[in-house]
Amino acid sequence: MSTADTDPHVKATTVAVGRTYDRDGRQTGGTETTTTWGVNNLGQSVDAKTIRLTRNSVLDNGRLLSYVQETANSGKGPTGETLDNKEILSVTQITRNSEVQAVRRTGEGLDHTVTTNRSEMVRNAAGQVVAYKDEVADEATTGGTTSILRSHTIYGFQGEALGYREKITDLLGLTTDKVTTDVVYDGQRRILTFGETSVRQGEGRQSLSERWAEKEWSVREALIKDSVRKLDGSLQIQELSQTDRDTFEKNNEIQVGDHVRVQWDSANEELILKVDFEEHALRLQTTYDVLGRLAGTHDRRKMAQFVTQDVEWTALSFDQAGRVLSDQSETSVSPSLLESNYTISTGRTGIQYNRFNQTLAFEETSVDSRQSALSVKRTVSEISYDSVGSLAGQREETDQVGTAKIGGLSISELDEDLMDGISISASGVSWKWADFTKEEKKSLKEGSSVQKKKDGVESTIQMGNGTVELTVEMNAKTVTTRTQAEKDARGRLVGYWELTQTLGGKTETRHRENIVYDKQGRIVSYRDNATSDDAPGLNVETVRSTMAYDPHGQLTGYVEETYQREGGVLL
Repeated sequence: MSTADTDPHVKATTVAVGRTYDRDGRQTGGTETTTTWGVNNLGQSVDAKTIRLTRNSVLDNGRLLSYVQETANSGKGPTGETLDNKEILSVTQITRNSEVQAVRRTGEGLDHTVTTNRSEMVRNAAGQVVAYKDEVADEATTGGTTSILRSHTIYGFQGEALGYREKITDLLGLTTDKVTTDVVYDGQRRILTFGETSVRQGEGRQSLSERWAEKEWSVREALIKDSVRKLDGSLQIQELSQTDRDTFEKNNEIQVGDHVRVQWDSANEELILKVDFEEHALRLQTTYDVLGRLAGTHDRRKMAQFVTQDVEWTALSFDQAGRVLSDQSETSVSPSLLESNYTISTGRTGIQYNRFNQTLAFEETSVDSRQSALSVKRTVSEISYDSVGSLAGQREETDQVGTAKIGGLSISELDEDLMDGISISASGVSWKWADFTKEEKKSLKEGSSVQKKKDGVESTIQMGNGTVELTVEMNAKTVTTRTQAEKDARGRLVGYWELTQTLGGKTETRHRENIVYDKQGRIVSYRDNATSDDAPGLNVETVRSTMAYDPHGQLTGYVEETYQREGGVLL
């Protein structure tokens, strides 16, 4: 029998019987039953049972070839859920250096299998696995497998992994090199804290000015270095030699720093930038509920763009399959030395899943400290995915309620001759000086407020306290529905229909098609056909191409052609 310091009134009893092992010390049989009951520190009662059974073991010359481990949960959980879920781990084709693992999780609305083919296993003198290669196939994402290369695993004296290195290649072929260190466990060998450093390769393009090739090499070299510094000021940049210059001018790649490579694409007059970004994450705290389920985390992330995030996440309730039904998170963001810190608080309820454990629907309410009087509520449903797990369809209803403010020029700086060129916007509402009557303009310049309505949004506009300030009393609703996903032979999303409706009754229909991706999964071109009930007989066709991104994935340029034709889009 055991108790935890955090929940002293919850008792857990484990009874193990019939355990057997092979000649290498791997368990081949036995049953372990854990009963948990009592009242936790939040006053929630729990009466649950977990049965772990090892069965169907096959041995050859005393060594395990295959087995099945089944874990079943039943009873009542601490958030009132009736537990009824099962995890079946089937391990087959076991050799000294390889095995195949299939994990199937079942429960109400859940039937999800992930298969891992583990090979190239390397063991230390104690027989512990320190390196391996995994090919992971998830039935939820049929577009390919994820590859994981683990190495340099270090163990503690109780056999727990204290650190390791992993190179993870996702379904798009993008690789992240990650090192995990300083892993700390609790008394039940559950992870509490760890540090993580990851290196990912970013690739992007930057357009060049005309006749760039005719400029002095010193000018071009300065621009190359300046482009790199803008990506990450901490990157070390080396001096370029004559050999570098000759190589560069032949449109070949050169090394600009330890983690930076640059190539000149003279045909398109662009620089191709490849940067290995280093990002750091620290798990400051991990909490578990009385059933051992992940209940909370506190992470600190230092991103490549001088951004630091502190993310605290808490699970509030679970369904009978052990999945989170509601949660809350608080993200504190420190953008840079030149920007103020801010916090985003988010709460989700009514989370629903498909049988593959992918999210189908939820309600979310969030508040940004930069607009603390404005609450944004999102109701998302009918979510669907393509073969690589990207969003293929959904219905999203967004409500903005409260007051939004944005500052601008001081009243004394407003030149009457230039007023018609001024546009003030906040939370999606934009007002031009010409939108106001003569009397309203006079009131605004005197610091008084003016009531206006636009696109169904009631607004209070005021230029007070010596500053041009737009105050919007928000009660805006937007409903966006994405349907009729079009996919390629691989199952990747290449088109969809989207219907957007606003509180004021405006409706816009958009058909996006011919979506093309680059090798990093970013959209490089598409075609839109759109109609609006503002002008139901007008079809606006937009073709966007040559979309360029910097190595951070931020859009830096594109070519867009727009055509207007009479006649609506056929639904």
